[in-house]
Amino acid sequence: MTRLAIFAALALSGCATTPQIIYRDRSVEVKVPVVQPCVVGVRPPVPLPLNKQYTADQWKALDPKQKAAIVSAHALALKTYGENVNGATAGCQ
Repeated sequence: MTRLAIFAALALSGCATTPQIIYRDRSVEVKVPVVQPCVVGVRPPVPLPLNKQYTADQWKALDPKQKAAIVSAHALALKTYGENVNGATAGCQ
């Protein structure tokens, strides 16, 4: 009888454990950003700096009103250049 009790205890102890879970491999789609070349637009030419447009003697010969007009026109050209570059490369983001 004791052998039967031991055998029954061993047999039932195997049923008390949780069965192992079998995991299946699942394919998962992962989106990875990839660098793409930007061919949206053509970059506009960079405006020349004022020291490349005028020599020191030419700049000294100008009166303050002429210098102010030249500097403001150059600032406007730089702003326009920035807007054009932004427009040409906006599709690259």
